[in-house]
Amino acid sequence: MKHLRVTSGLIDDVSSQLWLYQSGIAPADGALEGIRHAVDRAKMEAKAMHDAEHAGEHARDLPPNTVDMPVGGAIPGCEDTDSCYTPTHLTVGAGTTVTWINSDGPMLHTVTAGVPGADAVGLDLPNGFDSDFMSGGATFEHTFDTAGTFDYYCALHHWMVGTVTVE
Repeated sequence: MKHLRVTSGLIDDVSSQLWLYQSGIAPADGALEGIRHAVDRAKMEAKAMHDAEHAGEHARDLPPNTVDMPVGGAIPGCEDTDSCYTPTHLTVGAGTTVTWINSDGPMLHTVTAGVPGADAVGLDLPNGFDSDFMSGGATFEHTFDTAGTFDYYCALHHWMVGTVTVE
């Protein structure tokens, strides 16, 4: 999704900035800033193209208390649109079983309690959970018996984060 697509337009933009620098018209900082803008614009165009191509894959009817890992979750940038897990934030009552579905094709994912980089995650946390590796089409269930807010993430793709609030 946010993979940079090298197009002739991007090459032309970068070449122009390099020419301005080499000609002495633009200082190095100015040329680099121009290149950054060109790359950022190319990334936004690639993201828009990806979103248009996969719009139907992101929107799907889910059973109650179900979280989907849609196509594209393994690509950095889904966190910008809250689309790494769908829904990203789920509220349920105590005693509810939540089901996660890996719909991201052949990509492996996990559902791991906690936050990336924490000392204790998964089963090391009170009321913790960990799906282990989930291949495409796999499901994982966890029953939330205690009220609170429970963070989770994918241990393979740390930008994929979500929460379950139990009331």
